[in-house]
Amino acid sequence: MARTLTGAGHRRQLMAVFQQVTVTRMADRAPGTANLYPTGAALNLPEEKHSHGLSRPAVIEAAR
Repeated sequence: MARTLTGAGHRRQLMAVFQQVTVTRMADRAPGTANLYPTGAALNLPEEKHSHGLSRPAVIEAAR
């Protein structure tokens, strides 16, 4: 389904290496479908709250 609506001001929290940040982005929308966030994809934002910079050391420590 084509997403013909755009919604501004969608916020999400992201835990970075030094502090928690708020990411504000636009969403491509259509009734009855999940929002798409093209900017989040272009920036390679993770689906979960923790940034890639935090996830990698956690995995390494868990493997030890």
